[in-house]
This record gives sequence, structure tokens and C-alpha cells, in this order.
Amino acid sequence: MAYIGKDLNNLGDVQTLDNITFNAGAGPYNLQNGGVQVTNADTASIMISIDGVVQGGNYTVNTSAGTITFDFSVSSGSVCNFVKLFGTGVQLTPKDNSVTTIKVANDAITDAKIDTVAASKLTGALPAISGASLTNLPSETKPTVDSVAPSTITNAAQNIVITGTNFVAIPRVDVINTATGIWYSVNTVTRDSATQLTVNLALAVDANTYRIRVENPDGNAGLSAANFLTTSDAPVWTTSAGTLGTVAGDFSGTVTTVAATGDTVTFTEVTSVLTNASLANCAISSAGAITTSDFDGSGTTARTHTFTLRATDAQSQTTDREFTLTSSYGATGGGQFN
Repeated sequence: MAYIGKDLNNLGDVQTLDNITFNAGAGPYNLQNGGVQVTNADTASIMISIDGVVQGGNYTVNTSAGTITFDFSVSSGSVCNFVKLFGTGVQLTPKDNSVTTIKVANDAITDAKIDTVAASKLTGALPAISGASLTNLPSETKPTVDSVAPSTITNAAQNIVITGTNFVAIPRVDVINTATGIWYSVNTVTRDSATQLTVNLALAVDANTYRIRVENPDGNAGLSAANFLTTSDAPVWTTSAGTLGTVAGDFSGTVTTVAATGDTVTFTEVTSVLTNASLANCAISSAGAITTSDFDGSGTTARTHTFTLRATDAQSQTTDREFTLTSSYGATGGGQFN
């Protein structure tokens, strides 16, 4: 017989199992390694020597039970010389349950090996995935909605100009009232450029919670910031246009008070007549009160002052109206208000 080495353990992955103590029966006898049951052996991977004779073809190994049963009763006086479990060093194909995780190289599992893994096999917490590690992802070009002018509009149909990026002809534009969740479609959309849209719309509900959404034909969409567009009625004058009356020259006191409805309306003069010291010589408060310390200023004869006042609300919407005040002088030049 040829010499194959000084020790069977040098044949490769060969384990020497615990010797068996026979009980004059055929078995089954436990296959153990250090007192621990061996459950990765089969008949072909076990070599056993009894009384100096290597056995072969006369025993069966139960893998799951980790036992060996002989075809004959083994005398209780017989001696087990050795039990060898041969692994991958001798067998070209690994035995069932003989390959552990530590035996698998880190780069040994390829995509093809896990292509058909069922979802039920994926258990436990998955590691975090960095976007920098992902490849071959589809590219997306989303539009952005950066600004709108004007940012406050009335309920009437009108144009607004939306600026942003990546507008593709012709995008869909919706206005969303985030307070109610209602979406409003606009009347028309004109793509001026990749960075500008002109949109005509009418919003019947006053609110300062509107957002604008632009969706390109490919489905990519961009949403503006919150409170992006406000719809509010402009101030409405309740003081009739035209004459505010006739006031005696040199009169001192409150001439009259103008009024308009709206959201926190304030009043100013657009022209430079009412507050001109050499003309009407009056002042107008933000609340609409017109006062004077010397009406008609340098005037000495009757004259009519025509001027324009502006009502401005909290959303900076304005409404202008034209008025007149006429001075009068009596025979004695005394102050009077007619």
C-alpha cells in the first residue's frame, strides 16, 4: 500500500470523532465530536475502524440524527480504533450542513446567486443604503417653482408670471389651497421659456395659503413653498367719488373722513394737491381723516382742488379714487363749511 502521509488529518478537512463504546448491539450509536452530536455526516463520509479493521459497506449513517447503525451486532468487547469524518478535502462536493458562513469568501456571492431569493428569506434589519453607492439609476429632471408675480391677486381672472427652472412645453399648472386641500386648474398656460410661465387663472376663494404645482409632460413635478400666492379683494371705496364739499377758506379742524372696505385699509394721497401747503393745505391720516389748520393755504378767493386718494390693504392691493374740495370766502372772510 502506498504511503499517503503521516496522519489522516492531513488529507484535508478530516475530523476525528469520539470513539464509540459498543454494547453488543448493531446500534444506533451516537456520532459525536467532543461530546457534541455530529449532524453533517453521511454514510460515504464516515470511516470507522473496529478491532484494527477498517469497516466498509456494513453500516449506515443517519445524518439528521447523527448516528451510525451496523449491519451486525458489535461485541461489547470490541474496540473502536477511530472514527473519521471526511469533509471537502476528500469529497469534491461539500456535505449537507458542512459549509458555514465563515467558510464563504466575502466576494463569493454574486448577483446571479441571489437573483431568485424569495422575500420571505430576507429577515432582520437591513443595512442602511447610501445613495452614493447606487448605480444605473434613472435620471429625473424636476421643475422648480421659485417665485410668482404678482404674489397677491383678486378673485377676477388675471395673468401671473411664474419663474423657476426646467419648464418643458407645455406643463400643467395647478393651484392648491393647503387649508382646504382643494386643487384648482388654471385657465391657460404659456411657456415663455424654460424658466418662465405666464398663467391665467381665477380663484374664487380668498386665502393666503395657496401653493403652485408645475408638472411637466413626463410626470416630473415641482411644488412651490407654502403661502406662495394670496387671493384677496382689493379695497372698495364707500366714499363716493367727486366733491367732498365746500369749505371756508382759512378753516381749521377736521374737513371730512373718507372710507373704504378691505383688510386693514390705510389711506394716502397719490397727487400733491390735498397736502400741498400752497393749495388745499390739508393732511390725511392713515385712517382717512382729512384735517387742516388753514384750509386753502395761500388762497384768498374761491377755488376747487382736485386730488386722488389711494386705499391700500394688508396685501398691498390698492384702489384709487378722485375727489374735489372747494374753498369759499364770505364778505368778511370768516371761516365756514358748506
